[in-house]
Amino acid sequence: MCSSEIRELDFIIIGVQKGGTTSLWEWLRAHPEIAMPNAKEAPIFFLAPEQIPEALEMLVGRAIDGRSGELRVGKAATQYMMGINGTAVEVVAERIARSLPGVRLIALLRDPIDRAISHYRMSVRRGFEARPFDAVVEELLEPENLEVARSCATETNSYLVQGEYARILQHYRQRIPDEQIHIESTEDLDREPGLVLDRVLAFLGLPGEYRPEDLGVRYHVGGTQRRLDGEELAQLRAYLDEHVWSKLGDQRKLAKFEFNSFLTLWNVIPDSRRPALSEVNRRRLEVHYRADARALPSMGVRAPWLASWKS
Repeated sequence: MCSSEIRELDFIIIGVQKGGTTSLWEWLRAHPEIAMPNAKEAPIFFLAPEQIPEALEMLVGRAIDGRSGELRVGKAATQYMMGINGTAVEVVAERIARSLPGVRLIALLRDPIDRAISHYRMSVRRGFEARPFDAVVEELLEPENLEVARSCATETNSYLVQGEYARILQHYRQRIPDEQIHIESTEDLDREPGLVLDRVLAFLGLPGEYRPEDLGVRYHVGGTQRRLDGEELAQLRAYLDEHVWSKLGDQRKLAKFEFNSFLTLWNVIPDSRRPALSEVNRRRLEVHYRADARALPSMGVRAPWLASWKS
């Protein structure tokens, strides 16, 4: 917990990507006793270890922004259940545990096949991905490709391994006490957002029954098309570099980061199109994820998607 004298980062929403974390982040940061920075993604635990203390201090300072009293200070970064820039999840977990031994972690878990499809759609929209989804599944299920993605994740090689929840969470459970880790499902978040929010608030030591005005709103709904295409984005960024960011001095880096975070969320035309996935490859994905999902109950975690799988 935070006080006016000592400020720490109390909790982190660690993921998963495409699991509803933006909605939970929006609802929590509207709470009068919670402080979170304006930018959702600020993956500071991918920095060099010696840079982390200063980055944490700056992040907490931005979150508080002159507020006083008893506050829970938090952040969200879905990369912490993915690993990026050659930094694997276990390294991130170790850095978090060493830097913030009392921190509380929150994760949302989604049907891993649906999550992979949503992640793939995002990469297509951003221009990172041109392969058919079936071809991607066949390539990424190769054992050597799975191992590469687990140790060195990128936006386009980690569609599948980000859904290996038991493996990922085990890295955190080996370093952080179970009572400091709270897991919810995206399915429950969609069906009963108020109850999920109550449980998260209780985990943070706050009373339940808080209801933000936007409760139930699903933020960052996925799509396969952008509002601005690549050329328009390039023109916008060139204009901002010349006429805005260059005039901000010390605030340039933070302002640019926060605007780009907003732009990424905004530049989506929502739709429900799903890429083609053959029945054979769907069954292969179910087989791939089933052993991992069966390990979740031993961690006290539900895997509601298993009930709909056939394999």
